[in-house]
Amino acid sequence: MALGYDPDQADAPVILAKGERLVAGLIRDAAREAGVPLWTDAALVQALRAVEPGDEIPESAFEPWHSCWLGRWTSRSWRC
Repeated sequence: MALGYDPDQADAPVILAKGERLVAGLIRDAAREAGVPLWTDAALVQALRAVEPGDEIPESAFEPWHSCWLGRWTSRSWRC
């Protein structure tokens, strides 16, 4: 799953792409090639399972998303 956030365009992060197995691998490969940081958070993935690409994440996912994002900056690691 790929998320993006531009506060000038949306009020919340947006699902850019998502998939399982092969598609997920292609998303990860494209992110690596583009220099996009990667991280994994099971709670966030679960909270976003029903959200479709192009949609903002629901308010119920704000806490897992924020925890992951904040943890990334605090630990200086791209893994949550």
